[in-house]
Amino acid sequence: MLAEWHAWIVQAPPGDFWLWTGLTTGLALFSGHGARRALRRARAIENTPTSKIRSAAQGYVELIGTGHPAGDAPVITPLTGSPCCWYHCKVERYVRSGKHSHWKTVREVVSETPLILRDGTGECLIDPRGAEVHPRIRQVWYGNSVMPSSPRRSGTGFNWLTGSGRYRYTEERLDSGDPLYALGEFVTLKAGADEDLHAATGRILRAWKQDPQTLQHRFDADGDGRIDAEEWEQARAEARRAAVQERLTRADQPPLHTLGRPRDGRPFILSVEGQADLGRRYRWQAILWTIAFILSAPSAAWMLLVRLGSG
Repeated sequence: MLAEWHAWIVQAPPGDFWLWTGLTTGLALFSGHGARRALRRARAIENTPTSKIRSAAQGYVELIGTGHPAGDAPVITPLTGSPCCWYHCKVERYVRSGKHSHWKTVREVVSETPLILRDGTGECLIDPRGAEVHPRIRQVWYGNSVMPSSPRRSGTGFNWLTGSGRYRYTEERLDSGDPLYALGEFVTLKAGADEDLHAATGRILRAWKQDPQTLQHRFDADGDGRIDAEEWEQARAEARRAAVQERLTRADQPPLHTLGRPRDGRPFILSVEGQADLGRRYRWQAILWTIAFILSAPSAAWMLLVRLGSG
């Protein structure tokens, strides 16, 4: 077998040789990246201690609780019409070209609506954009239209069971009340502390300028049709008083805890799996990618050495 492979490498046409060498090299690079990526996630999960929302430090944290919609109404999935707090939906069309066929994505949408994690000590608002999500529910079915013909299912029962149909629909979702593991950047926004009085005063003045007639009516004391320097100082003082009152009103509101994608590029993960299961999943991925790298990288190097040495 090895001798036959050696002979093929030496005698193969340049186009065939470089095609297979390129594919093998690409597999080595891809698997090496996959191993590094999976190992990085496993270490982040295993080395980040679990925090409680009420006492979590600012920065990279791990939270465990249950997921819920952020508002009064749940998020609705576009394919099945199911209420949830996050979804990923994809529609693919079966394409045949000669002897080859494949599924081509024609529509894909991922929920960007914030969701809430509750852990018994508080609530944390999660921005799911950029997160790697491992949901509990994943449904795949088939039909003959771009969108399912009914909100719950598409195609005949035979299509559903056998996987036949021109279109394939995939829906993943996190339902309200599902267990939720979250790893990301934790930031607490304190009421009234995110904007100083000077900035708040300027914001209020800019808002007043959007309605020149009302502004002139309020502060044009001498009625000459314009606001002079003295009258403008009066408007500025009034805006400052409004900013102070606004801050006093907001000071009674509780702080808002948020979790989002880390700015330093560290993993951002949302999952229904617990810490141990998730860490084990990434460890196995790292092992499998490493095996692929060990098999492909030396093969690519050997093919190059044999070919170049034969010349």
